[in-house]
Amino acid sequence: PSVIAYASYCKLDQHARPIAGAVTFCHSRLRVSAFDHRKTMLTTVHELLHALGFSKDLYSTWLDCSSAPSIGLNCSSRPSVTNTDEQGSVRIYTRAVIQRMQQHFNSSSLELGGPLENR
Repeated sequence: PSVIAYASYCKLDQHARPIAGAVTFCHSRLRVSAFDHRKTMLTTVHELLHALGFSKDLYSTWLDCSSAPSIGLNCSSRPSVTNTDEQGSVRIYTRAVIQRMQQHFNSSSLELGGPLENR
């Protein structure tokens, strides 16, 4: 009864990037009496991100190519751009994410990764 929607990628290209996905909305949660516009919009964005590849099943395929001249060249030297921290949270570690986290927390630590959903 608490589920508004769920989503997943459906098809990947040759580089393991999602090229098709689906979002399913639970009809009973969209009825006028149970409808909450703000919560539904936030859930929609959240589920669209799952369909676009923010899924624990794909974390191991992510590459940091932020400084690459073209896709797949000069990508991150890390074995994975996601790792599990000491508290069991999955985090993304790319140059851009680390820089933003350092700015946000006013820190110079290179181990500041962005937290990701574990499910």
